[in-house]
Amino acid sequence: MDTKAADSDATKVLQRASKQVQTATTKKHALTRTEVFNLLQECFAPEATTPCKILGFRLAGLAPSCITTEVWQLILDAAVKELAGAAAQGAAPVLVHSIPVFDVLPLTLTLGFLQQQEMEPLKKIQACVNHESIDVRCVALATFSRVSILSTKVLFARGLTRFPFDSNEARIVAQQDVTSILIDIWKLNLQAAEAEAPEVAAVAFSNLAHLFGRSHAIRSLSSQHVPYPRFGMFKANAQLLPMDSQLHAMKWLSMVAYMLMQKSGACTPGIAIAIVELDATAAVGTSTFPCLHYTIGM
Repeated sequence: MDTKAADSDATKVLQRASKQVQTATTKKHALTRTEVFNLLQECFAPEATTPCKILGFRLAGLAPSCITTEVWQLILDAAVKELAGAAAQGAAPVLVHSIPVFDVLPLTLTLGFLQQQEMEPLKKIQACVNHESIDVRCVALATFSRVSILSTKVLFARGLTRFPFDSNEARIVAQQDVTSILIDIWKLNLQAAEAEAPEVAAVAFSNLAHLFGRSHAIRSLSSQHVPYPRFGMFKANAQLLPMDSQLHAMKWLSMVAYMLMQKSGACTPGIAIAIVELDATAAVGTSTFPCLHYTIGM
């Protein structure tokens, strides 16, 4: 009887969750805080089934307007719990839906999570980026890369002034720790760009292209239509990507090359240390990805 009752309760929760997800998809303001909070508590309970958890995170990802800070904290705690159990068997289906909620979480809560060293936030992120599931790896790379850019903007605009610290020195240390994590996320992208899985490498290249595209230097030059030379770093792996993904790789590599040439003096004739030459004409039977040659300028 207990098993039947539990199954019946799970079915009811699943039905309510499905209904609320459908409602939030079409009418963002139709739900109330109480019904969303109560449902999420049931969806994220330890005994909740995988379908219930998935629907709970899907509802959270839709970010109904009724969600308050208290509800967001509940969502964050549930998402962090899923990150902590990333290595568990069968965790992938829930992770694919729990990780994207970091895109809609208030950045104050995200920064609060990143500065809690006892929770080892970087290790949790690494566990997802290095997950055996390709889908989890792709979602983790894309989500945490976007979050890192937004978090960096907030971190250096207001710092951690909203958080209580015992001293200014403690705040500085916390800001350094969070900055280190945000930088490490981009190091994970560099590692993923060398991954054997084309899907993962494609996401990494896309993230890196977006990062460089957001920089002030590249944005100012983009308006001037300055041609970007294509750089051959990671060229061999980029050649293995699907053709539609090679565009992301080429864009990122070209921006890296441009900045390196600016730093090295390669843009100034006569004093160039390293000149990047392009062989735009691909040999017969080879990839169309541009070739790279290094020469010494005198």
